[in-house]
Amino acid sequence: MYDSEPSHNEWDSPHEFDVIELTPWPKDVFPDLAQKYIEELSRSTETPIELASMTLLAVIGAVSQKKYEVEIKPSYREPVNIWVLSILPPGSRKSSVYSEIISPLKKWEEQQKTLLEADIRIQISRQKTIEAKIKHLRFLAAKSKDPIDEIHEQIVLLEKELENVPIIPQLWTSDVTPEYLANLMSLNGDSMSILSDEGGIFDILAGLYSNGRSNIDLFLQSHSGSSVRIGRQSKPPIFLKKALLTMGLTIQPHVIKNACKNASFRGRGLLGRFLFVMPKSNIGYRTLEESAMDETIKILYEASILSILNHPFHTNDQWRQHTLKLEPEALQKFQEFSRFIVKTSTQFYVNYKV
Repeated sequence: MYDSEPSHNEWDSPHEFDVIELTPWPKDVFPDLAQKYIEELSRSTETPIELASMTLLAVIGAVSQKKYEVEIKPSYREPVNIWVLSILPPGSRKSSVYSEIISPLKKWEEQQKTLLEADIRIQISRQKTIEAKIKHLRFLAAKSKDPIDEIHEQIVLLEKELENVPIIPQLWTSDVTPEYLANLMSLNGDSMSILSDEGGIFDILAGLYSNGRSNIDLFLQSHSGSSVRIGRQSKPPIFLKKALLTMGLTIQPHVIKNACKNASFRGRGLLGRFLFVMPKSNIGYRTLEESAMDETIKILYEASILSILNHPFHTNDQWRQHTLKLEPEALQKFQEFSRFIVKTSTQFYVNYKV
């Protein structure tokens, strides 16, 4: 030991790793109605504004991803789906915020169910009748000793009358296996959303139901709107022309710490696709005296989300999207952010290699 070495009493206190001063959430980033809504919701629930903001972004992605795409420049377009993740401790009232913001999605699904249920019952009944006739004709053909051309022609004509039974559309789910996600997307216009106030989806992706083998291919492909083809030995193949997935999750700190330890998540860029926030918790500082939300703002918010969902597609082509073009200022911001991503990614790669 050197005489000049400082004693322990002279050392500065160690920095606490979990205490990090993060950039404050920017004000007025949403259009007027959306901004008022998240401010009212955050006030009435006494929750961080970041939670409502990120959840709203996920809901906008969920209702818009099939209807719109953004043209950055000719021949370059981006989907509007988004992956957002809020990190909050237990007791943060995230369930209350989630339930409130996704309520228009639930209402729209109920409306579609009411509209389609009668037609579905009629179609199923008709289909069962046709299938019974086909089954009877096949029985007669199998027993007949005479040529079966005439019976076969009747079967073909009946099969042509079979129509696909309408599907009650589904906008979102909370937990889903990658295998079933493909099925859900194929039934809902190649798109789906995962909205949850828990982080169980990370356990599923890490292989909870597949003996620890992670399966994230479809998730990665659905972030960028890729074309997907899935072949299965015992089931018909699934073709997704433009797979789109939105994710809005709120998880506890230990969940993201465990997710970061997963080599597949890190190496294949799963976590890098999320927009993260880690708001400062206000647990222990709530007054419990805030009044309920302004009902007018709540009604206007619901109407705006339903209007997007009910907005017709661009043409009679069922899945053709509307094209949104960036204003010059927005394009400049996009280019600045893109350069920032390239610069930081390059620096990380160089440091990682070193």
